[in-house]
Amino acid sequence: MDNIEKLKHLADDYTIMVVEDSNILQKQIVTLVSKFFSTVFTANDGSEGIDKYLEYKPNIILCDILMPNFDGLDMIEQMIKINPDVKVIIISAHADTEHLLRAFHLGARDFIPKPINLDLLTNALIRVLGELKKDYTNKDNSASSLQIEQKYIDELNIIKEKNIKVNLINHYKGVPIIHEAYIIGFDNNKIELRTQDIQNVVIDIDKKTLIDSELLSKDILVYLDYIDEKTNNIFVKDPHYVDISIKQRADVRVQPDESFKFIINDAHGNIDTKVLDCSKKAICLEVSHIPQDYEIGKKVAISFTFEMNHSQTFNIKNNDYIGAYATIFRIEKKDGLEKLVLHLELSKGDEQLLSEYIYKREIALIQELKFLIKKK
Repeated sequence: MDNIEKLKHLADDYTIMVVEDSNILQKQIVTLVSKFFSTVFTANDGSEGIDKYLEYKPNIILCDILMPNFDGLDMIEQMIKINPDVKVIIISAHADTEHLLRAFHLGARDFIPKPINLDLLTNALIRVLGELKKDYTNKDNSASSLQIEQKYIDELNIIKEKNIKVNLINHYKGVPIIHEAYIIGFDNNKIELRTQDIQNVVIDIDKKTLIDSELLSKDILVYLDYIDEKTNNIFVKDPHYVDISIKQRADVRVQPDESFKFIINDAHGNIDTKVLDCSKKAICLEVSHIPQDYEIGKKVAISFTFEMNHSQTFNIKNNDYIGAYATIFRIEKKDGLEKLVLHLELSKGDEQLLSEYIYKREIALIQELKFLIKKK
């Protein structure tokens, strides 16, 4: 089955909306997607896109980034608040890193540059429709381990024989790193993959990766065995299904830089912490000692700061501490380490500052990763 036929098959019973301010481009895109989807909605800007989404609830959104009145980024942010699982694909002639990172940070699933290439559009829609089908799959965990093992062997065999690409998913200090790969060979416990050098570097650091495909019942988690120095192919082992994909994070979590300082303002004295990762909504901390009266749901006072050129609108200078509150969400004590996960309760202004810091930190981490690749 080629990609066109596969897309026609997958698109049954799903709807799509095209949000594009250019009438000419909108008609061209509608003509393309109408070959696969029986129902196609349109909107001329982000504001109309929100209204149409509330009215019709289309399954997939294709939208431009830069539009008058209400741009694509604002629209995605509003749609994610309405439905965190909405599937958005960006279509734009503006492929600058900051816009794209912001879009993915907000929840976009893919990006297609203009002018639109049919193959890229087809592949993106197949990936997103695969996610939708997984969302609606009845998760029956009653099968025996033998049945599960045979199932992913059968699925991987189809993917290999038809030379279908899969996605490998990792995170570098919180930043999602996703590239396509081919399955070169496999047996019951080991899989040989060929992918891009950047993914190999991250897998070598992470010691594992997630195999994702619309043809898999669930994503498959595998662990690094070794990388062949001659072919640069990667060998992974111990494959097993995972119920919740690590790519489906509500918010992007990054490992902050050294400028990020976080303190819990406890009544008995400040508690210094090591920040393991943070998002605009939550933060994971390593602490030397968790007070005995700390329990799930307890509210604590916090202060944090980071280096960044803040907007004058918020009247905050570099290294000024932001005061706020947080609620204890999880407490972990294992192997001599004590960790806290806190849900942050920030004002809109402070949350925006933290969001700006996070996606600029993503840019810095990508540059760091590119430097590591050059050293290889």
